[in-house]
Parts: sequence; C-alpha cells; structure tokens
Amino acid sequence: MAVERRGAGRRPRGLRLGLGLLAALLVVAGCSAPPLLPELATAEAHEARGRVEPALRAYRRAQRSCRDQRVARRRRDTCAQAWLGEAQLLEREGRTTEAIAVYAATPAALEGDPPPSAQAAFKAGQLELAAGEDAAAYRWLWRAVSDWPAEAFAGDAIAL
Repeated sequence: MAVERRGAGRRPRGLRLGLGLLAALLVVAGCSAPPLLPELATAEAHEARGRVEPALRAYRRAQRSCRDQRVARRRRDTCAQAWLGEAQLLEREGRTTEAIAVYAATPAALEGDPPPSAQAAFKAGQLELAAGEDAAAYRWLWRAVSDWPAEAFAGDAIAL
C-alpha cells in the first residue's frame, strides 16, 4: 500500500514564491510606460518653473526628435504631446495668434492622427471664435466634425 505524502507533486514553497515574484515583476515591467522623451521632460520642467521660452524651444526640439521613435504608437503619442504641449503653453501665456498657428499646423504635422488632430482643430476654432474671427473659427470647428467625427472634440465643436 502506497503512502500518499502531503504536498506530493508540488513545488517547494520557496520556488513557488520565487516564481510568483518573477511573474509579478514581469507584469509590472510589461505595464510600465516607456520613459518620457528627454526633450518633453525638459519642456515640462521648464514650464513648471515658469520658463516659457526655454520650454517652447524644448517642445520644438521634441517635435523634431519624436519622429525618430521606432514604435509607431510611441511616435504618435510623443509627437502629439510635443505639438499640443507647445500650443497649450502659448494659449496659457495669452499668445493667442501663435497658439492658433501651432494648433492649425498640428493635424498636418501628425498626419491626421485622429485624437490630437481633432483636439487641435477644435482648439484652433475655439480660439478663433474668441478672437472674433468667426469664418476661420467655423472652418476649424467644421473640420473637427467632418474629418474626425468619432472623436469627442467633434461633439464639442458642434456644441459651440
């Protein structure tokens, strides 16, 4: 008669813990975001310290270097951050004409990537409307609706 041992066929406790820890580390490493593009980190640091011109220069450098990202999704995300970051900073600083110009250039620079392009078209239209440039404003707002109808900013454009 065979005697059944308790825990027979199971891995030793230390090995189970080690494998569990390894699995947890792999999940965390796989889910962690890639590091921020150095130029974007520099821009955000300057912006946090109120250094507008150095931040703008860093955003513009990021607009060039983001194209070097090999992974397509990362390239789209970092380029969107660079273009929208510059435009938003200009807008916060009250440099409306410059902000409109950057927002207006964003869809072409991002090859029509839907979320940031719709946001840029909406913001260009919103700023043009606030500046009393109704015809230009409605062209941008209509573009947000017609070119990117599935994006939330298209709905916001209709609401204006």
